[in-house]
Amino acid sequence: MIAQPFPQLGTNPGLSSSKANNTTQHGTVAKSEESFPPKLQNHHRALIFKSSFLAGKSPLFNFPSSGHCSTTDEFIKAVNSLVASHKSGSITSRPPKTLDKSISPKGVIKDSTEILHFGNWHLINGKPGSKTAPGKQPDEFELFNIVAAVTAELLDRKRVIQANKNGKLPKSATFPFVTDTLLRKRWAIMYQDYKPVSWFKSRSKAAARILEQYLDYVSQKNSGKTELKSPLLNKTLKAMKPRKKEKSAALPAPKSTSPAVSGVGKSTLPSTTSANIAPPVPKPSLTTLDIRLNYSSDTKRDQYRSTAPISAPASSLRYKEVG
Repeated sequence: MIAQPFPQLGTNPGLSSSKANNTTQHGTVAKSEESFPPKLQNHHRALIFKSSFLAGKSPLFNFPSSGHCSTTDEFIKAVNSLVASHKSGSITSRPPKTLDKSISPKGVIKDSTEILHFGNWHLINGKPGSKTAPGKQPDEFELFNIVAAVTAELLDRKRVIQANKNGKLPKSATFPFVTDTLLRKRWAIMYQDYKPVSWFKSRSKAAARILEQYLDYVSQKNSGKTELKSPLLNKTLKAMKPRKKEKSAALPAPKSTSPAVSGVGKSTLPSTTSANIAPPVPKPSLTTLDIRLNYSSDTKRDQYRSTAPISAPASSLRYKEVG
């Protein structure tokens, strides 16, 4: 049995044969539906209803009645059904019935089956064209489910926008990225499984890397493979990999801080280019300069100097040119 978190109403997702301990085959504890908030329960019930409807219209979708999938192919189709159920008008749509019909003549994969094509490449075909990252390898099913949950979040935002064209949109409907907090909520709605936000951090990065390799692979013509386009998953990748902050533009040249001439708004001082700089003033030829220090009057002189006759010469201050 393939370990997976596809739920059935009234049961826990991905439970092993021993349901007593409420532990999934991945080792995570799943909460029962009764412990979920009513709003999430209603969202989940709507997805289950739409998934079962799609499964009855096309073999590319799957709704396991037992809540478990016995093969990887069934698992991929079940998750693809959950994602496609987020589309606006998914009940009235006519989904493709074969893989060939799921690709347009121009090589564009239909958005209701993009997760299906990605899952086949990722979980069945051995990820051709990908590179294995060093270190411990993450769970491939968890990465697939994360990509599916982010894609479902984008489809749900589109549905909300279409349904509220004239009303006020929630902030999450226009947010350019899918944060781990939003991913956690979508994960709970789809898989009936609560996980801490920290659980998604490294796994989201690993899922984005593998999705990027998939998109590089399908967009190339090699080994006789037809070039394909996956527009919805390209948006998913952008939502999972926020752009780095752009480098700030070069600062403009600082404005002149020269003091303005009185009575004029802007400084009219001449520029200091080499063409209009005045030649230096020649140095005087004096070598010494004596300045006689006199009192303002004889009375002041007698006041501040001794009345006794002094034979010393008058005071003077001498300046001498140096250099």
